[in-house]
Amino acid sequence: MTPPRKEVVIKALAILMAGVNEENGSPLGHEDTATVDPGTLETPAETEYRLEMAKSSIVQHIDRLISDIRHRQNMAAPIHRLPAEIFVTILNHLADAYFVEGKHCWMVKAMTVNRTWREAIINAPRLWRVIQLDYPLEFARCVFEYCKTRPLSLIWDAQQPSQLDPNSEQFEGVMGLAMQNSSRLRSVNIVMHYSEVELALQSLLGEPTPRLESLRIESSFKIQDMGWEIVTSRFPLSGHGPLKELILSGASLLHWNSQRLSGLRVLDLERITPAPTATQIVRILSTSPLLEKFRLAALFSPETALTNHSEEGLGPGERLIGLPHLTDIHLHSIPP
Repeated sequence: MTPPRKEVVIKALAILMAGVNEENGSPLGHEDTATVDPGTLETPAETEYRLEMAKSSIVQHIDRLISDIRHRQNMAAPIHRLPAEIFVTILNHLADAYFVEGKHCWMVKAMTVNRTWREAIINAPRLWRVIQLDYPLEFARCVFEYCKTRPLSLIWDAQQPSQLDPNSEQFEGVMGLAMQNSSRLRSVNIVMHYSEVELALQSLLGEPTPRLESLRIESSFKIQDMGWEIVTSRFPLSGHGPLKELILSGASLLHWNSQRLSGLRVLDLERITPAPTATQIVRILSTSPLLEKFRLAALFSPETALTNHSEEGLGPGERLIGLPHLTDIHLHSIPP
């Protein structure tokens, strides 16, 4: 493609100069700047400034025109001919893959592809279903806004690379939003080794969480003066509504007699000191007929012995437990 001929450029320049002359009363009316005598101009500096402004305006208009042309070309691509619902479904599967890999801000990049992608993502509440503790505060606000009334998952894995500072205002702001919206949480999945995160999570679980179905907390080892030592954190579980999954490692509950532990499908407890009593575990099993996975490992407490538990306090149907859906059972390092 060849550039426009010189006479075409001069003609366009003449039109531009005529417009400057008409709007600003400038004597500049020549078709070719080579014939302009600067001495005939009353205010050459002002005229030059006006021409620069006109030039900037032309460049902006041309850039906008190019952008519109490219947008129309992009709209002709096959992916833009997909119905919005199918496109969002594709993004939804992509989101599942990125969530597994810990890349939870993928939407920020996807929204910059073009206007169609941005509108599709913003108007798809099911894509905005995960909140992570190291999200920028403004992005966290977008998650709570764009998810509408859908339930949310709160996740954090201290083993993943992150710039999270538990003492920062950003972390406090994200946790504050989570507490304000605790009734919308469906799952909490936290792997931590910061005491500040532990305290914040204890406060969060002390708030009403009626929609909470899955609770997974893993507290990693902390370095003590004598080497590695297991530190068991204890968390409240307030509100109503039964859980479906309870997975705790190096963490415990304040109250093991909660009605929310009735109806579990997964019970996985590891490295808990002191562990729930045998009576408490049996009670949980007896009220969870749909239990599919049962795992106990390294529970340190003399009261945990499953073979010699007291039947005192058990109801008439709790001595013989039927678990027809149980397919996975694992017992390891359980006191005799």
